[in-house]
Amino acid sequence: MGTWDTCTQEPSALLRWIECHPGTAGYIQAVGTVLAVIGALCAPRVAAWLEERRLDADQKRRTNLLLETLVVPTMEVGNRAERIEAAIDEQRAHPPSEEIWDSWFDATIYLKPPLRFEFLHQSLEGVDADRVAPFRAVAYAIVLYNSARSMVKDDGRPDASENWRYQCGALTLAISEVIKSVHSAQVVSMTVVEAMPPA
Repeated sequence: MGTWDTCTQEPSALLRWIECHPGTAGYIQAVGTVLAVIGALCAPRVAAWLEERRLDADQKRRTNLLLETLVVPTMEVGNRAERIEAAIDEQRAHPPSEEIWDSWFDATIYLKPPLRFEFLHQSLEGVDADRVAPFRAVAYAIVLYNSARSMVKDDGRPDASENWRYQCGALTLAISEVIKSVHSAQVVSMTVVEAMPPA
């Protein structure tokens, strides 16, 4: 009885080939080592990339939820500001009557809770601040308009056209800033409305 010759007697062609080529095991070991090193180098990067994608998705979701709460109050501010601007335009040529003057100074634009600074500051953690910035600009513009309105109110009802031109200019500038900021926010709002699922 002869000795077992794997090169000729092994039923598996793959094992016969490996046995007949003794250097193959070294090559396989070298390839395995290289693959293990590549895996060890890539694994943390892949894990970091997956975590970054998860955080990006979470940030996008949180940003959209915040923006959804800001869309309606911002549209209401825009409508109110446009009515105030139209009222100012109607009175531009002459100082307003006492009745109109008094009614104007009921025209404070109130910051509803989603647009209040404390709400916006608390809500900024974990959201895309660049997408929320136009809504913060609306809040700042409202504060500026309300300040201009208070200063004009403190001046008292204008009797002279010259004084009225100054007051009218201050109010027009302030209300136009509100309207511009609302339009910028509405551009962002459109991306949120398009992303919202149908009711």
